[in-house]
Amino acid sequence: MEKLQVAKKSDSYATIVMRGNEWDFDLVRFKFTDRTKWIALNLSKADRAVYKDKALFEAQKKKTQIQWKSELQSIEDLPKYKHLMVNSYSECVNRERNNFQ
Repeated sequence: MEKLQVAKKSDSYATIVMRGNEWDFDLVRFKFTDRTKWIALNLSKADRAVYKDKALFEAQKKKTQIQWKSELQSIEDLPKYKHLMVNSYSECVNRERNNFQ
């Protein structure tokens, strides 16, 4: 069974990690300070295709990376990423379930 946890894997940012019995997956990374505000998401394959040229991810220069970075103006920006987080979570859960069947 998978569960979500907030982990501090770096001094630079926090991560929402999905953990299974023998694996973990960095679902979302975020940094929110007075000087810097960003979120980095592990986008699903379908969302990578859709958002490749969208302004939402213009901060992400290398689109072949797993985590895609997006600049935030304020905490109120977070809801626009909700469906992307759900898609990423669903893709990961489905992939893991298929590997264990």
